[in-house]
This record gives sequence, C-alpha cells and structure tokens, in this order.
Amino acid sequence: MKNVSLLCLVTILFGCTCEDHSPAINACTFDDPINEVQWLSDLKDSITNCMCTTSVMQGTYESKTVYFVIINDPLCNTGGSVVLYNCKGQPISTIDVSQFVDLVKIDTTLYSCEE
Repeated sequence: MKNVSLLCLVTILFGCTCEDHSPAINACTFDDPINEVQWLSDLKDSITNCMCTTSVMQGTYESKTVYFVIINDPLCNTGGSVVLYNCKGQPISTIDVSQFVDLVKIDTTLYSCEE
C-alpha cells in the first residue's frame, strides 16, 4: 500500500505541467494597448537607444493587425529587418526594411522615443 501511495504521489507531481496555459492578452481589444498590455509594454521597454527616433507602431499586414518596432527617423540610415507581432504578441513574420513600405500599412504610432 505504501508503494501505491508513493507511485500515485510521483504520478501527480510529474504528470502535471507547471506551464501557464492562460490565453495571451489580445492587444487588439484595448483602447490604449501600449499601457494596458504587458507584452507591448515590454516591447516599448526594449527600446534602449533613442539617438534615432524609434517607435512601437500598429499596422496592417495581409489584412491582419500587427505590432512592430521600427526606426522611423529620416536622419538615420536604417537597414535590417522588422519583426511583426500579432495581437497576442506572437511573431508572425520578419520583413526586410527594403520591402516594409510595400507590405505593411502603418495605422498608428503607439509610442516614440527620441533624444
């Protein structure tokens, strides 16, 4: 009996996952998502160098709402790529800056930093 109880206890302890299965917060449902949605606030806080104007923006890509960080300062020579996030903060695409204007429509600026 002691072995059965121990086996049940071990099964319960290792059979459960400790991951949080709560649904991700949908930024598309908030009026002020940059201040109300943690993953977007974290994205804003990830901007550490504001020598060039850098913004967190909301836009449209393939008829879907997306969020992204982009250097949008005409005085800065930018290159590289932009990661697009869906409403739940999951990366859905990475777009080269040279193709960005053709593929993404900017809807609104949620946050800008500049020095």
